[in-house]
Amino acid sequence: MPEPPPRPRRRWPWGGVLVVGVAAALWLALPRLVGLWIASMMEADAGVPVQATVVELTPDGLVMAPLVLGDDLFAERVVVRWTLPDLLNKRLERVSLSGVRARARLDTDGLSLGAIDRLIAAQHMHVERLLLPAASAEVTVPWGERHVTFDAEKRDGVIRADGDISDLLRGQPLIGGDGAARLILEARRTESGDMAAEMTLSGGLVAGKASLLWARGLLRATLAEPLALTLAAVPPDMIAAAPADLRPLLAGRLTVTLQPIGPGPHLEVLADQPERRQVSTSLRADLSAGAVNGQVTIELAGHAWLGPTGLPERLDLQRLSLELANLPYGETRFDGALRLADLAGQGE
Repeated sequence: MPEPPPRPRRRWPWGGVLVVGVAAALWLALPRLVGLWIASMMEADAGVPVQATVVELTPDGLVMAPLVLGDDLFAERVVVRWTLPDLLNKRLERVSLSGVRARARLDTDGLSLGAIDRLIAAQHMHVERLLLPAASAEVTVPWGERHVTFDAEKRDGVIRADGDISDLLRGQPLIGGDGAARLILEARRTESGDMAAEMTLSGGLVAGKASLLWARGLLRATLAEPLALTLAAVPPDMIAAAPADLRPLLAGRLTVTLQPIGPGPHLEVLADQPERRQVSTSLRADLSAGAVNGQVTIELAGHAWLGPTGLPERLDLQRLSLELANLPYGETRFDGALRLADLAGQGE
């Protein structure tokens, strides 16, 4: 009886197994590789160390947790969504950041976000919609470190921010007293590339509404309604050093209401030189001392050139008026007016 033919030996597809294994390893390592690539790109633009930990990667987006830009930004979670055509055109459909903590500086040169500013200026990707819910920022201002909380969103080219600025105003020399202060800002780019915004302030410390326009180093503000401010209290040592008849007025809480004169713009600030600011104004200020029911009204139109300290170095006044109503000085009450119009001179 003939012997059966030998069975062919089963050969394992080691080549295929190796390919699958390498592909699986690359797939598992892909989020980390993408995170390293994103971090290196952002570091080149931001100029600070960047940590971008990608925890989820899909064909239509990714998730980073966390994203860290040096000391300027920490986001617990960043969700990025895209479509393939948009991605090829360097556009992102949506970016959402949660658990955001940022650092900023606010001084006479404006608002600085450090590494965030440099990252935005690079603008490798255009973001259609940006969400920052319940974000917070530590802001360095001339009067100390302050905390701001806000919600922000960018959609259809409009940036909207709604924040609590009560702590930001605490301790500065102009506005004071108890109460909240809230800022709502809507900003957009104009066709000429300038930045236009609508600003609304509300609360016990400040209240008002204005339109703003930034154009090539010039800031124009037009009041849509009067701007009311509660002034900071006069320090006790200054009250004690004042004449006795003036102390009741200085001890009272002063409020200022800025009223527009004419159609506007009512305030212009020109940064023609880094160390100087040229200011033009067309406003009326009503000052009331609630404790004594006195009132001072100042109407001013003209220009001022501010020096490095922020104080005027030169004045050019076109209109000036001063009115006193029920203003106390000891047992006397002052009522009167001083009006100077169409002034052509300059004051140093």
